[in-house]
Amino acid sequence: MKNATILLISFLTATSCFGQTPDNYEPFKSSDYATDKYQIKLDTSKFSKFKIEIRQAKLLNNKTNSPSDFYCRGWLTVKQGDKIITEQFFKSIESVGGCSGLFISDTQPSKDCFIISKFGDYDGRIFIIDTTGKVTEKMGGIFYVSKDNHYLFSSYDSDLSGLTIYDLNKKLILFSDTIEPYLGDWYFEDQKYFAIVNEDEIQDNKIKIATYDLIQNKLTISSVDKDYPKTDNKLKVHNNYQYAKDCNCGN
Repeated sequence: MKNATILLISFLTATSCFGQTPDNYEPFKSSDYATDKYQIKLDTSKFSKFKIEIRQAKLLNNKTNSPSDFYCRGWLTVKQGDKIITEQFFKSIESVGGCSGLFISDTQPSKDCFIISKFGDYDGRIFIIDTTGKVTEKMGGIFYVSKDNHYLFSSYDSDLSGLTIYDLNKKLILFSDTIEPYLGDWYFEDQKYFAIVNEDEIQDNKIKIATYDLIQNKLTISSVDKDYPKTDNKLKVHNNYQYAKDCNCGN
């Protein structure tokens, strides 16, 4: 759909894991993970009245040929006191040439949400926990947040191109689906939100941008001068594993 308008369908129903445990869940047992074979990392965070635990197990010898082994395994648990609100299990997370595992940035963009990214398997995810304990899970990875902390934009960490847009104020998914162009950094300039379209080369000093219309809920692809996006107008990026110390299964 080059140089065309891409209509986006609103996905108003988010995935909620409230009060549920997935069927494939395997609880963590330290006896199953010998310290000479696995490295275990536990990260604990406080959010509202909840305790969030992320536990990751990394295989120390990545050259193992055993079919029962894995490179990265993860657990995400949200608790209120002794009550488990939700728990998720990631049996095997492959890096497939990039980052793998669950990742939390040093700062959260909103006091009303807690956001976690999952990388690997060509299936990046974004988990948004609100103050009720509901967990919204959608395609994503690294994410950008508007300067007023109103909107979140997260590109799909995959070999496919995808996008999730979330309204942090209304706690609402505005969009989450695959799209055609691969997107780079997000900006807010001239009263519009847009992302740089990743292309192999620049032609006639022009680049393409994908502009998101919040009212009409659509992306429009257009060409602009390569110097049009101003660095100061780039949105803040979170969970950018390219510059993270803990991108490989928490290590």
